[in-house]
Amino acid sequence: MHQKQRIYFDNAASSPPLPSLIENYIRLTNKNYANPNASHSAGLECLKLIRKSEQQILNILCRKSSEKTNILWTASATEAANIAIMGFCSQLDSGEILTTPIEHKAISNTLEHINPNLKIRTIPLNDNITINTEKLREILSDSTKLIAIHHVNNELGIIQNLEEIDKLRQEHAPDAKLLADTTQSCGKIDIPWDSAHIDMMIASSHKFHGIHGTGSLIFRKDLKLNPLIHGGYQQLGIHSGTLNVPGIAAYAETIEIMNQNIQTNLKKIREINKYLRENLKSRFKKKVVFHSSANISSPYILSFALKGYQGAVIMRALGNKNIIIGTGSACASETRTPNTIITATTISKELAYSTLRLSLGQQNTLQEAEIFLRTLEHILENY
Repeated sequence: MHQKQRIYFDNAASSPPLPSLIENYIRLTNKNYANPNASHSAGLECLKLIRKSEQQILNILCRKSSEKTNILWTASATEAANIAIMGFCSQLDSGEILTTPIEHKAISNTLEHINPNLKIRTIPLNDNITINTEKLREILSDSTKLIAIHHVNNELGIIQNLEEIDKLRQEHAPDAKLLADTTQSCGKIDIPWDSAHIDMMIASSHKFHGIHGTGSLIFRKDLKLNPLIHGGYQQLGIHSGTLNVPGIAAYAETIEIMNQNIQTNLKKIREINKYLRENLKSRFKKKVVFHSSANISSPYILSFALKGYQGAVIMRALGNKNIIIGTGSACASETRTPNTIITATTISKELAYSTLRLSLGQQNTLQEAEIFLRTLEHILENY
């Protein structure tokens, strides 16, 4: 029996690799398997490929300041966040770390393990879930050592204005460092590395149509980080271990392709997002509550609630129809535990349980959006 083609709307969790990557990745795996720290010709060839890939990535993401920037390779954005936070904060005896109540657990949970002498302060949010800059202005001070925030929120798609945050930092806490979680913006929307004077940023290849298992921490060369992992002094002695040569090369290729097509991709994704928003509202009327407005959100993420319905139940029903979506992690599997990001906002607990998250990727089409809408109508009629 012919299996119905899968429609995949959970790209914020993990996205399918670009088709053009696969063949090249396999070729690299079969060819560039030597240890890049070995002194023989095969090792040197791998090291040369790594350095070329690194420069390619830094030129794209950091532009004018690429020569003043380092990149560390990790297995994930979570690992990169741990290195950034623990590596920086382990040098501090006192001070304040500022963050928001809606950070990914890679940030929020890591902050729970820093030096207890450091005070963690939460930046208040506006009703639209953006950072309240007036409140931020009040809490910034000479004691502020680090501001750790996302660029695009993974659950709600909200874009935080890093340039505005940096302007306040320059005025009230010029020595504080800015750590940006760009996991949901890298390769998708422009990152203001130079204009926001970002000091550290984390990302992961599989979030923007790359290969699984390759994350990165990009940071300024004048920033000192203590090592978490000790070994053979690879990666400036900060993160020892043998590097994933094919993964790094594939990461660079993905960044190159996504950057070349960033505006074309954005136009397409905006059209799908707009179509979904308009049709959800027209077909389901007052049942639909959008968690963020389009003008302050990444078009790649659409989070909404269907009042009176359980998101997890609808997600499973759609899955049975081969349509894959997320619930915005509103429920932790069968435990019915509300998601901390959603409940940290003005969104009610009831709506948190009713939340669905559609996260778009380059493979998605308007036709798929229409199939999703029709299928959702059928599911709600028979709920």
